[in-house]
Amino acid sequence: MFKSNLIGSIYKGTEHFYIAEHFTKEKKSIIFIAKDDHEIFKIKEKIEWLLPKSKILIFRSWDQIPYDKVSPTKEIQSERIKTLYELFLKNTNFIVLTSINAIIQKTVDEIFIKNNVIEINRKKKLNFNTLIHQFISLGYQRTSIVREKSEFAVRGNIIDIYLTNRNNPIRLDFFDNTIESIKEFDFLTQKSLKELSLEKIIINPSSEILLSEKTIGLFRENFRVSFLDYRKSEYYHSISEGALSPGIEQFLPYFYTKLSNLFLYCSNFDFLLNCNFFELLETRLENINDFYQARINELDIYNICPEKLYLNYDNILNYLNKKRVYQFNNFSIQNGKNFDLKIQPNLSSIKKEIDFNFIKKFFEINIINKIIIICTQTHGSLLRIKKILLDNISLETIEISSSANLKINKGIVYITVLKIEEAVNCKEKIYLNEKSLFGYNFTSLSKKPKHKEVFFEEINKFTLGTNLVHIEYGFCKFIGVKKLSFNDSLHDCIELEFADNEKLFLPVENLNFISRYSNEDNSVVLDKLG
Repeated sequence: MFKSNLIGSIYKGTEHFYIAEHFTKEKKSIIFIAKDDHEIFKIKEKIEWLLPKSKILIFRSWDQIPYDKVSPTKEIQSERIKTLYELFLKNTNFIVLTSINAIIQKTVDEIFIKNNVIEINRKKKLNFNTLIHQFISLGYQRTSIVREKSEFAVRGNIIDIYLTNRNNPIRLDFFDNTIESIKEFDFLTQKSLKELSLEKIIINPSSEILLSEKTIGLFRENFRVSFLDYRKSEYYHSISEGALSPGIEQFLPYFYTKLSNLFLYCSNFDFLLNCNFFELLETRLENINDFYQARINELDIYNICPEKLYLNYDNILNYLNKKRVYQFNNFSIQNGKNFDLKIQPNLSSIKKEIDFNFIKKFFEINIINKIIIICTQTHGSLLRIKKILLDNISLETIEISSSANLKINKGIVYITVLKIEEAVNCKEKIYLNEKSLFGYNFTSLSKKPKHKEVFFEEINKFTLGTNLVHIEYGFCKFIGVKKLSFNDSLHDCIELEFADNEKLFLPVENLNFISRYSNEDNSVVLDKLG
C-alpha cells in the first residue's frame, strides 16, 4: 500500500508556491513530477522568480512517440545527460522538475555519466589529439566548419564545437596542450562574441547511445538473442556498420549491461507529486503498451517489450514507498496538511466598468498587514498598469525583477513580470494578476499571433489510429510522427491517413492547430492546421 503526506489546497496553477516553501523550509533536494513539459517550464519560470538563487534542473522525456521510428532530439538527450551529471556530482541542493513520461523511462547509469562527461576551463591542460577523439566518441560530428549543434571543427590549434545545450558554439584556442582562451562565436559570421575565460564548460554526450566496439558488440549479441531474423533488420546492419538509424533509441537497453532511472539518481530527495499523478501514470503506461502492441500487430517485430525500456506501475510504487512523498490535492482536506494559500477574488469584472474606488480601498486596507505584488504578463503591460494606477488612484508601485528585491516592511505595493494563473493570498503576501485587477489580461486584448508553439507532449496524447478532422480535408487517422528529408534537412512530420490510403505529411515546426476533443466519438477536431 502506498503511503504519502497529503497536502491540500494546492490549486491548479499554484504548485510553485508550495514547491518554493518546501525547498526553503526543508533545506534538502526535492523533485516535482509535473503533468507534462509545458507545465514544467511554466513552474520553472515562477520558481526562478520566487527563489532566484536556487539551482533548478529540468529532466524531460524523449520528445517522440514510443516505438516510433524517430529519434529524440540531440538537445533533449544532452539536457537529460547534463541533469544526470549534476545529480551525480551532488554538489548542492536541487529542485528537479520532471514529468510523468520522464520518470517512467529508463536511462543511462552513473558509470556512463562518470566516463563520458568532460569539464574544461581556461588554462586546463588537455591532450589536443585525445580531445578530438573524445568529441567523436561523445557523438559529435567532425566538419570543416561548425554550423549545426553536435558538430565540431579543427583549424590549426583551434577547436570549434557547438554544444547542444548552448545558444552559440564555442571556440577553444590551444597553446600546445593548454587552453589559452574560450570564446563564444556566431556560427553564421564565425566572428567571436564574448570571452568565457572564467566559465567552466561541461561537454556532455550528444546522445544516450554512444557507439564503441563494446556497445556495438553488446547490441549485436542482444539483438541476435531477441530476434531470430536479425539479418533482415536495418537496425542490426546499421549498428554493425557503426551508424545510428532513426528510432534506434528504443533499443537503449541493448547497448549497456544495465540501465538506471531518475529514482536512483534522486535517492535522498523529497518527491512532490502533482494532483493527478496516479491517473496520469496509469494512462501513460497504457499508451506505451498500446503503441508497442500496435507495432507488433502490424508485424513490425523489431521492437523490444516495454518492461525493458520503461518502469512499470509496481516498480514506481516500490521506489516511491522508499521516499518521503508529498501528494498534492486540489481541495482542502481533513486528513492531512492544508497549504496556507487562498485564491484571491477578482477586484473587477470584465462585464462592468472598473471600480477604481473599490480597488483603492482594497490597497488601503491590505497594505497595512500584507505585502502586495502585482504580477503582469509582460513588461509592456507592467508599464501600462503602473500608469493606470498612478493616474486613477495615485498609487506608486515599485518595480522588481524577483522576490530578492522584496523588502520585509509592509506598506509597499510592488509590480513585476510574473505569469500567474490565479491571484492568491499566501502567507503575508497577496499576489494580484492583471485579471484580478481589471477583469482581463492586457495581453489578451491584443491580436494573438497566428503561429502557436506545438509541444510534442500534446502529440503524445494521440494514440495510433486516433480519428482526426482536418479543417480542409476532412476525416483522417493519426499514423505517427516520421522524420523526412527535404530541403537538405531532416524534419519531424505528422503522418495523417485519409480515404483510399492517401497520406499527408505535415512538418511539426509549421503546425498551427488547436485540438478540440469531441464528446461523442472521442475524435479530435483540428480547428487550425497549417
